[in-house]
Amino acid sequence: MIVATPGLVLHTTKYSESSVIAKIFTRQLGVRSYILKGVRNTRSRTKQNLLQPLSHVDLAVYDSPRATINYVKDIHLAGAYPNIAMDSARMALVFFMNEILFKLLREEDPQPEVFDYVVSELERIDGDSLRFSTQPQLFLLRLSALLGVEPMNNYSLGESLFSLREGRFVQPPTLLDSPEALYPLLDSEQSLQFHYVLASLHGGEFPAEIDHHQLLMNLIEYLGIHMPECRDLKSVDVLHALL
Repeated sequence: MIVATPGLVLHTTKYSESSVIAKIFTRQLGVRSYILKGVRNTRSRTKQNLLQPLSHVDLAVYDSPRATINYVKDIHLAGAYPNIAMDSARMALVFFMNEILFKLLREEDPQPEVFDYVVSELERIDGDSLRFSTQPQLFLLRLSALLGVEPMNNYSLGESLFSLREGRFVQPPTLLDSPEALYPLLDSEQSLQFHYVLASLHGGEFPAEIDHHQLLMNLIEYLGIHMPECRDLKSVDVLHALL
């Protein structure tokens, strides 16, 4: 059966002298692996720039439930993002998003809401209103909500420290508490800022005075605890240089 679907390219590996295997996050089918024949041939009509990280493409693919790898019948560009292509800082954000998605998304049921969200983020990064210093943090928070691991914003005077392991604000531990059940904990200042950041997702103001680098590291650690695949990110060092 041939299925038409938009897709986002996550990763490619060489398959032969002229072909590649591409892992693609499709809207209709979820994450799938496809063989693209002849794309490495200099005379191929399928250009390599269609297979860059998070390239937004339209596909016609063969879909057989008995096959672990199917074939692409046709592929062409679905969305062009000229500002990303010309800007190394925007490209660094895309590489970061791509690495996160490649690690977290599995070959399972379709996740159209995640697909649509990623496309909207590509449009945001390509747009004129991009706030580079907050984009990676907000991306992680919004994605965590879609994947079912959103931090709980239950901040109060009594529960004022955020536990990365618990995913919520907790009471400051006493000597009678078991540390490993709560730690790592954000300190009081980071916890308060984290509360305001979470509130900004639902109509609040993103805090002006915030350590963007520390917030990003906290969120990456949080995701690594709740989704162990999201560890040892190689693209983070590039973001640190740009934040």
